[in-house]
Amino acid sequence: MPENADRRDELRALMRPPRWLVAAATALPAVVLVTMVVAHHVDLPYWDEWDLVPLIAKQREGTLALRDLWQQHNEHRHVVPLAIELTLARLSGWNLGWEVATSLVLGGVILAVLAVELRRTLASAGQSVLRGWTLPAIALLTLSLAQSENWMWGWQMSMLLNVAAATGGFALLSRAGGASLAGALALGVVAVYSFANGGLYWPLGLLVLAGAVPGAPARRPATLVVWAAAGALTIGSYLYGLRVEGSPALALARPGAYVTYVLGFLGNAVAPPSLAPLAGAAGVLLLGLTTARLLAARARPLLAFWLAIALYAVASAAVAGLGRLAQGQAQALAPRYVTFATPLWIADAVLLSLCAGGAARLSRVGARVAALALALVVLGSVTKSAASVEHYGRWYRLMAPVRAGMRAGSVPDDAFVARWIYPRPAAVRERIGVMVRYRLSLFRAP
Repeated sequence: MPENADRRDELRALMRPPRWLVAAATALPAVVLVTMVVAHHVDLPYWDEWDLVPLIAKQREGTLALRDLWQQHNEHRHVVPLAIELTLARLSGWNLGWEVATSLVLGGVILAVLAVELRRTLASAGQSVLRGWTLPAIALLTLSLAQSENWMWGWQMSMLLNVAAATGGFALLSRAGGASLAGALALGVVAVYSFANGGLYWPLGLLVLAGAVPGAPARRPATLVVWAAAGALTIGSYLYGLRVEGSPALALARPGAYVTYVLGFLGNAVAPPSLAPLAGAAGVLLLGLTTARLLAARARPLLAFWLAIALYAVASAAVAGLGRLAQGQAQALAPRYVTFATPLWIADAVLLSLCAGGAARLSRVGARVAALALALVVLGSVTKSAASVEHYGRWYRLMAPVRAGMRAGSVPDDAFVARWIYPRPAAVRERIGVMVRYRLSLFRAP
């Protein structure tokens, strides 16, 4: 008996680590990420970033207009990211490192919002944020190296800005008060005008306000009207004159491929490509099971925020499948989409932690199963990050010599440029001239 008691005490100590260890484990993903980015960043425009050159030229010439920011890019109107990027270009001589640093800051903002919401949620369940492994798990997922394209390519701040706006907006909607509503409305505009899936924020926000998402504070009908009107105006203005791209009808013709695309999109955050669809299905199943158990318990912690960000991830995957299915399953597994899938796994981690911690009133076996599932999510994220390390080294080895050659006046042949730099080599050569004229990016003065 004493031996069994000692083992139980050791298990409790493992599940309740000291605060300094929790803080260190939470900071570690940020340290690793920043180290990787600083070591492998190359100040060379890549792909869509070459489209900024004409806008920077207009900015320098004093002819830049709002319509230049409003222009459609694929299915998106990147008004807010473009405004940020042009401001940074003006201040830095278009040092692309400033854009990458902004992306890292946005990752930190997302993590800060999640940490605040985790504290509220655990407090509602009688737990402490600094007495368990949930916060380090969230940090690991949020700052995962698997999002390599978004950390290394400054243009991709649009995705991180979208998720930061949606995350912050849902956090505000989970609170009562006019100031919270005003902030959520403003962040909804930022989300929409950062990336196309931002339109999903508004109907999901309406569900939160209407109480359809458990745990949200009660709202007056007038609030719903204001929200619906603001959402209609924002989405309507976004869609005005928009050219629809992609093949949505293909999803109806190939439902199996569509479901595989969506599940692979979601599972790619924590699993290798071959297992991504299976992992995506497991993530959705975990969300449903943990939510049901927590709602069935007498003491219901605050769930609205976590359910909202999880639904945002699932809906983003569904919309991406409608527009991108024709490009094949491999496209669903692009590192840039991990940013949109991650909120599902963050919500799963929190809900599993609540279940393991007693909020769902599970049996001892059930609590251990929840803890094991949480450990598997963390293991999946660690494995995925580790497998992504090579992406950073490969990027540096490929782009650093190209930058050095361009700076010396040598541009790679058209075939290389079309594959790795920009699909229109002639445009690259023309825009290099603009960059030299205004001393931008790699042609800045030492």
